[in-house]
Amino acid sequence: MVAGKKTENIMKTYKHKPLIVKAIQWYRNGDHPLDYKEDIFSDITGERITREYQKENDWEGQVIRRYRSPYVPGETLCPDCRVEMRFHGWIDDNSVMEPIVCPGDYVISNDEGKHYPCSPSAFEELYDLVDEEPETKI
Repeated sequence: MVAGKKTENIMKTYKHKPLIVKAIQWYRNGDHPLDYKEDIFSDITGERITREYQKENDWEGQVIRRYRSPYVPGETLCPDCRVEMRFHGWIDDNSVMEPIVCPGDYVISNDEGKHYPCSPSAFEELYDLVDEEPETKI
């Protein structure tokens, strides 16, 4: 019994609530539309670094960052997709286990501005395209 609520030992059937998300398929650094969304300032000089300069010079994305680890050499094959880890990205969400993004994964963005990777097979099983707007900015 849960705090004054009687529980039943009967299995019930539930349907997953429909959820509409924004997503983009990611292949390489800079693919996410928010990767270069704003200018940044150098911690050392205070100089403004424009988003155009960042993109033209292949700077690390602001949403999907380049994967790197002191414990995993870049030539190591990913156990999920079998592509070298140096071609992967990761989402800096300030958690202990930052999500790794494989080339070809979809990156789902929710209303709170959080981003999550999803494999193409899982994404295609869970989501249908709602509309085909030419460009929906996330």
